[in-house]
Amino acid sequence: MKVCSKCKNKKPLKEFHIDNSSKDGRKSWCKKCSRKSALSWRNKHILRARATASKWYRENPDRANEKSSNWYYANKGIVRNSFLKRTHNITLIEWEKLFDKQDRKCAICRTDKPGKPPFNSWATDHDRSCCSKDRSCGRCIRGILCARCNKGIGLLRDNEVFLENAILYLRKNRMQSGKH
Repeated sequence: MKVCSKCKNKKPLKEFHIDNSSKDGRKSWCKKCSRKSALSWRNKHILRARATASKWYRENPDRANEKSSNWYYANKGIVRNSFLKRTHNITLIEWEKLFDKQDRKCAICRTDKPGKPPFNSWATDHDRSCCSKDRSCGRCIRGILCARCNKGIGLLRDNEVFLENAILYLRKNRMQSGKH
């Protein structure tokens, strides 16, 4: 046990960063106080902190990519949740519930596989007449589609007349090709 010289609380040694130059091998401030102090400094000196970080990323591209990649894979759920909140105003839990209601299949073609690259992800379909092309209010979400089906209805501009005309076109040409 050790007392933090900043907050004066008694804490286990594992709550202090390692410092080989000190007698007990630990920093005098606990990790919580150290982090709070570092964030305070960063907020006061934001431009300097950004410049230092940018310089490190430029000088260490391989380590930076590895660091980013490791963080991404360790935090995929956080990344996905953040993306869904930002783009569709729903949480990952809400998205999963919606997908479960569809038996975890595309709402149009009923596939359980989103496809091969570049069409290898599920798309959260929303009514573009309600919200912008890339963002959703969350209330206009229609369902989860495979990327191909989402791209298809998007290219036909979510227009029912265009979709009906496409069906008629396919039927007409299927019948004509059957005569040959």
